[in-house]
Amino acid sequence: MSKTKRSILLMVITTIIIGFAQILYKKGAPALEMNLAAIASNFYVLLGLILYIISSILMTTSMKDNDLSTIYPLLSLSYIWVNLFASYFLQETIHIYKWIATVLIITGVTIIGYGTETQNK
Repeated sequence: MSKTKRSILLMVITTIIIGFAQILYKKGAPALEMNLAAIASNFYVLLGLILYIISSILMTTSMKDNDLSTIYPLLSLSYIWVNLFASYFLQETIHIYKWIATVLIITGVTIIGYGTETQNK
């Protein structure tokens, strides 16, 4: 697997992890108090923080071998996962405008990826 494909795969995995972290934050938010002891004892928030640490390590690893301007826009894929996960895990309704925005995000990420692939040839 080429370094670029590996980096893109790591970023996609990163965005999925971030999506799960956001769901955990949302689940932990009702019990959240703004003090360190309360945060440390909030299972959902704590697990979300751990997922963010893991995603940061993966993101940094993916940036090692690629241009930041290529890799970082892939982070916007997390919006897609959050919509899907919120619909499934939190039973939130995702309206047509959010789905249109999701399609636009996918289109933008695809254009960036295609432009990078063309540039590297």
